[in-house]
Amino acid sequence: MNFKTLFIVMFAMIWNKSQAQISLHPFIGGNLNSVQDFDNQEVNDFFNPLAGIQFGAGIDIPLSRKISLEPILRFNQKGWTTAITGLDYMDLEFVQKASYKLSVIEMPILVNFNTTYRKMKITYNFGPYVGYALEVRAQSSYKSEYYNEEYDSNSEPYFMEKEVINGLNRSDFGLILGTQVELNNFIMGLHGQMSAQNLYGKLAENANKHISLQLTLGYKFKL
Repeated sequence: MNFKTLFIVMFAMIWNKSQAQISLHPFIGGNLNSVQDFDNQEVNDFFNPLAGIQFGAGIDIPLSRKISLEPILRFNQKGWTTAITGLDYMDLEFVQKASYKLSVIEMPILVNFNTTYRKMKITYNFGPYVGYALEVRAQSSYKSEYYNEEYDSNSEPYFMEKEVINGLNRSDFGLILGTQVELNNFIMGLHGQMSAQNLYGKLAENANKHISLQLTLGYKFKL
């Protein structure tokens, strides 16, 4: 029996066993995103949190009474903000702020471990994801006694916007870990996500990984 035949047989077994229980799980939620530099902790003061949104849907495929597999397709916003204060060459105080937001299409594949507590279904899940940033937007401002300027990624680049955008690793992969609670088919989930590669590694060799905390609300439909 070759690999192709084995795959077809395994898929048929899973399908025959679980087709009456397969569920569609659409969801929407919010993220709190930032970047963690594992080489230089002082650099972490440069990366501040940025709020984003996500939405998508998963297909929950039971493999046994307590274990299921859930491939997901979703839109996810990632990024970070910066705020720098100091003195310019005229010894005047300035404030420079910037935000970088990535619009990412992601495909996680979660392994779900299902338990119950009274009327609630509690699920612990983890798994890998891959993604690609379709768009990157940057906004910045520079304010001092003599300057009050604002720029974005569609205008003339200011400071490092163009360099940062061109230096990003748009492809991404990593790990998701979290839990969710289901009651009457309504689902609330809390997950953490971290990139496994240097998302901004083209700008520096530091081990700077994108991280996010995600809260989602969804509903499960039986298929």
